[in-house]
Amino acid sequence: MLRYGKPKSAVSAILAVLVVIIIVLAVIAGVAFALKPSSSTVTTTSIGTSVVTSLGITTATSLGTTTAVSTSIGTTTATSVTTATSTLGSATISPALVSEAEAECSGPGTCLTVLTTLPAANWNQTLLPAFLAEFPWATGKVVYDSMSSAVYTTTVETDYQTHSVIADTLTGSAALMWSLIDDGAVQPYTSPIVSQMGYSSTTYGADYATTSIQPNVLVYNPTYLTQHDIPIPTSWQNLTNPVYKGLITFQNPATLSSTGGIFYYLAQQMTNSSWNTLMKGIAANNPIVTTSPVTSVDDVYEGTAAIGITIFNDYSSLLSAGTTTNSSLAIDEQGQFSTSIYTPGYVSIANGAPDPYMGELMESWLLSPPGQTAFAFIATVPLFTPIAQELNEVPSSLTLVNGFGNPALFNDTGSWSDLFNNIFSGT
Repeated sequence: MLRYGKPKSAVSAILAVLVVIIIVLAVIAGVAFALKPSSSTVTTTSIGTSVVTSLGITTATSLGTTTAVSTSIGTTTATSVTTATSTLGSATISPALVSEAEAECSGPGTCLTVLTTLPAANWNQTLLPAFLAEFPWATGKVVYDSMSSAVYTTTVETDYQTHSVIADTLTGSAALMWSLIDDGAVQPYTSPIVSQMGYSSTTYGADYATTSIQPNVLVYNPTYLTQHDIPIPTSWQNLTNPVYKGLITFQNPATLSSTGGIFYYLAQQMTNSSWNTLMKGIAANNPIVTTSPVTSVDDVYEGTAAIGITIFNDYSSLLSAGTTTNSSLAIDEQGQFSTSIYTPGYVSIANGAPDPYMGELMESWLLSPPGQTAFAFIATVPLFTPIAQELNEVPSSLTLVNGFGNPALFNDTGSWSDLFNNIFSGT
């Protein structure tokens, strides 16, 4: 769950930042990726022929040649830029796929149905207008159904089992999507965009791709810690210090989302005994276990707790809305917390999709530069790190690591959920 205090769907704001993004991505060489480096080199020409007129973007063509060059981190370079007010467009999407999707959409009625857990307002105000600006021939033929996590899983599984699938594109959290993958409700598809964008192999698989992320950070209340002469933690092990007893808050790890993703990732990096000691040490400090990272960050700035594990967007939204200041809320970027363990949001194609080419087109678009830019305006962090950092969606000082890069958890979610419940149920 994310806070939606920042007016990210404003059309004028999209125009302003797209200009900046193009300058950064198409003019400045050497933009670094904080994600794991890619080993591929891809060249794409004539980027930027699409015009996002509905969002007020100035018409422009032929951005020239964009070359994604692999280095120790990864860089993007562009040459022959004709204008800085261009949109990167959809030229990286296969023309054959666009033709197949357009043909699929040529008849009467709906030709694309997207099922998701994202709020409907995000679709209506931002994602859909941007998508239709790229593919105006789909106007009036796209349906977006937003639902709760529980309803979402049941709906997709039931539709698949009864051979009455209505969805083409599916988006949701990693835990939700892996449940559907295991049940056979998702069909294999890997968009060529993932290699063209230089995405790490840990962010996609044979039947899913990451569209956005939720970077997790450690937040703290500087005023409280200073007044009580309590140090700012710089490591996970610090959280076992009795000085923090009753002062720590985080979302219930048993949900296998925000904090659950972090603790699962740490389990992959530590020995069993060290991890168990860490978990039990944190539990011994009687943390305030909440139902949402939003609640946890609220507890910290209100002084109910002094330290919390939460999503970066929840922290930044409070600051940008003027609800709080750095004197009562800050993030720790020291030591181990300079690495942000994020939880991913996935996109997949429904098995038995009535319009599979349209489903593939939507997935590819969500992963492309225009789709990633649109994600930045709906209170999520786009996977494409240069866009996320240019829009201040995540600090450049943080190194992003996929908490579910090893997806083994999804093969036994029940055991992991039970384990976290057993560890923290008495807190």
